[in-house]
Amino acid sequence: MRMQFSEIEKRVYTLIVKSGSKGVLQRELTTLLGIDSRKGSRVAKSLEKKGLIIRKPVLYKGRWTYQLIAKKKVVAIPKGAIYDCPCFLCKFIDKCAPGLERSPTKCNMLTEWLLSLDD
Repeated sequence: MRMQFSEIEKRVYTLIVKSGSKGVLQRELTTLLGIDSRKGSRVAKSLEKKGLIIRKPVLYKGRWTYQLIAKKKVVAIPKGAIYDCPCFLCKFIDKCAPGLERSPTKCNMLTEWLLSLDD
């Protein structure tokens, strides 16, 4: 079964992944993404429930919040599934590379395809 993601979940998850092993504080989501704290909390809980992140309670400036850290996932690509990889049909394949504006690390279609393999 394929996981469904809202646009805000994609934005939050991308931010958490890009923050690396240090993660990002849940309270920083509001400022970085321009969302209210209630929405940030709901999205973080949703991503945790889907098994994509870890929410670790931390004390920051005298207040409790959560450190949001992306789980490292190793995805085994089943034999034959590579034919479904969206990269092969992408019109930007010749302009896509790490460090460029179009990059595999920023590609929502590739991310969704990889996450769907883990079902």
